[in-house]
Amino acid sequence: MDAPADALVRTLRQLIIALPGKTGFGATAVLTNSCGGGAPRGRLQQVLDIAEDFSQVKLVTWDQTRKVKELAVNPNVTLFWTNPIGDMGWVSATGKASLEAVQLVDKAGQPYGGLNIVVAVERLEALNYEPSIMADANGEGWIPQVITRESGTWRVVELQEYGYDPEIASPVRTEQGVPPGASSTTPS
Repeated sequence: MDAPADALVRTLRQLIIALPGKTGFGATAVLTNSCGGGAPRGRLQQVLDIAEDFSQVKLVTWDQTRKVKELAVNPNVTLFWTNPIGDMGWVSATGKASLEAVQLVDKAGQPYGGLNIVVAVERLEALNYEPSIMADANGEGWIPQVITRESGTWRVVELQEYGYDPEIASPVRTEQGVPPGASSTTPS
């Protein structure tokens, strides 16, 4: 068990649930998937549930949508939430989607075929300012925190792909007009 990763998972889930949204569960998510040969497609989806351990996210759709056919061919997806509050932030969840048939009822009371899209989450990335969720230890906020799920356990990932060294300042400076690596102090 990775205690820092588990604490981060709980924080991310609570952050999403608290976002303003229409569903009563929290904010809707943008579901992005590959449509086979073309550019990926993004759609706003109603989130039904996020597992306590964030191992899966459940969404709902009509069984006749394009995404149903696309997910049958390629189940790899990304879910994306934005935090519009304060200094803002975002959470991204990637994984594989499976489809579960459900019977839905429209506003007129007529039944129709629906599907739950169940995403088995394999990777979470987040950059948020309040609460502070970021990988750069100096808090400048340019490096997202990443955790992956392997064999049922979440693990914090070191972000070598960014070339990030937590012992030095963020490679992107937050002071206006000061290029990365330059000092903001003027010589005497």
